[in-house]
Amino acid sequence: MSRRTSTKHICRTKTPASAHLVGRDVRNASNTYVHFRAGSKSKRATTEQIAYKGNTGTEEAYGCNIMTVDQTIASQYEYTATFINVVSEDQACVCFNKIGPDGQIDGSWSGNEAISFTLPAGSTKIVAFDANSQGGCVCGIGKVPTANGQFAGT
Repeated sequence: MSRRTSTKHICRTKTPASAHLVGRDVRNASNTYVHFRAGSKSKRATTEQIAYKGNTGTEEAYGCNIMTVDQTIASQYEYTATFINVVSEDQACVCFNKIGPDGQIDGSWSGNEAISFTLPAGSTKIVAFDANSQGGCVCGIGKVPTANGQFAGT
């Protein structure tokens, strides 16, 4: 039996105005099939684009581009994610870079996380990301879920 985790994620990022879908409703409320790239001429990512490193910290301190910050100073950071634990159990969380400390596309594998933290029941934590960070975060009740060693969560 799997246990469902319930963590509310709120992302606050600065997005260039050109990146917004102005005047375009992308929801599909009509129950009709809509291709994900409908109307788009963009192509799939190239191997080079997938392997793009971005900001992973420094050579001396891999992962220093991601850190938890106090709520009182969070507004001083340009890129943050707020994690709110809405269940009555503590959750274990990790945040990772897409590119691991060895330079491979393995940052989302257990042992390669940039940071880990506990999100106590009913609490809130804020994570700040330096510019051009490429990665994600995962939380789970008791421990971070993995599938064959890779972080698995939503």
